[in-house]
Amino acid sequence: MSQHLDIKTLAGLKRALTVGTRLRVIDHWNPDLRNTSRVITKTQTNGVYFQVPESDKWKNAWMPYPPAKNVSFPAPGRVRFVFGERSWELEFEETP
Repeated sequence: MSQHLDIKTLAGLKRALTVGTRLRVIDHWNPDLRNTSRVITKTQTNGVYFQVPESDKWKNAWMPYPPAKNVSFPAPGRVRFVFGERSWELEFEETP
C-alpha cells in the first residue's frame, strides 16, 4: 500500500476513491475476482467506475456505494462491503 489511509466513514471513503486510485481485492463473493486489482476511472456521487487491468471482461465496470450500515473498515487502508449474501473487501494499493 502506497500510504496508510485511516478511513472510518463512508464519506471518507468517497473522498479517497479518486480517479487513478488502485485497489486490490482481498476477498470477494466471486472467487475469480480475488487478488485482482481495480483502477478507478470515474467517480460519481453514487458510486465509481473502474477497470480490472488483468481482465478484458471487466472494462468500465460499476461499483455503487452501499448504505453506510453495509460498510466497515477492518484495518487502515481496507474497506469491506456487504450486500446481503454477497461481500467483498478491498485494500488501497496506490492513490494519486
